[in-house]
Amino acid sequence: MTQGDSCIAKYCSCMKTLTDALCDVSHPVQDSHLVLNLLRGLNPHFSNTTDDIANSTAGFPSFAQEWDMLSLKELCLTNEEKISNSTALLTENYSSTSSFDCTGGCRPPSGSV
Repeated sequence: MTQGDSCIAKYCSCMKTLTDALCDVSHPVQDSHLVLNLLRGLNPHFSNTTDDIANSTAGFPSFAQEWDMLSLKELCLTNEEKISNSTALLTENYSSTSSFDCTGGCRPPSGSV
């Protein structure tokens, strides 16, 4: 199972549903195996997080802890993307509407410190 374009909540929820279904038919999945499968199917945007978890000295996280970590990372990635898009838009608007002429060198307005 892979995440594809799904959000973390949908991906983790689907994985948990499948695991619960296996448990219902007497084929329980160990939490550590669930975490490993979760990490293996993640979108490449989470590769740094996967590496951090794999190299962690704090011990192997539970599925619930992993879900929380990935949700937080997804939120951070979304915020970074919004900031990046806003900065690009501001830069684009500024460069297309700028009336400054700095051909002779930029100087602060007279009387400013």
